[in-house]
Amino acid sequence: MKKSDLKLITVDDIDPRSGIETNILRMTMPPFVDEEVFGKGFHEYGGMFQTREELFNFMMDKMIEYHGIGLSAPQMGLPFRMFVMGRKGFNHAFACFNPKALSVSENREEADESCLSIPGIKVLVDRADSVYVQYSDVTGKQVERMFTGIYARIFQHEMNHLHGILITDIGEARAEKRETTNTYR
Repeated sequence: MKKSDLKLITVDDIDPRSGIETNILRMTMPPFVDEEVFGKGFHEYGGMFQTREELFNFMMDKMIEYHGIGLSAPQMGLPFRMFVMGRKGFNHAFACFNPKALSVSENREEADESCLSIPGIKVLVDRADSVYVQYSDVTGKQVERMFTGIYARIFQHEMNHLHGILITDIGEARAEKRETTNTYR
């Protein structure tokens, strides 16, 4: 498999090898281990990316291409526990490898969310308005920080993807045209 074979996975996709619905969106992702991801022979994706930075750039490019503000590896068919969020070219882009929510605010906020993997709908989702998190960044450094506002919402949304949870599992779906959410172009 090559990087050019990777595409956004949606809930409507059928796996051509098995003829059944794609289930990677419903799987809990295992921990991200550099040696397995970047070494050849560990699994079909081993060696496709040589560095975390290469994977980060690929994911950011795809997130921008699909007009998103967050994108998890499983959404691209990659069985990795990582996601990207934010805006490339600014200090607001994050690569989150092996992320964890250490604590969440008791303050909650309901808001409409959309998902690149569920085209055509918005879902009213209740989330914590801030979250204290831990992840390793693109350099491998362990980071602990607080996300608030839209970044808290994106972090929680992408974490759900890493646990096989979609927004339609936790909120009220409404059939509406999804608006472009990023501000890249």
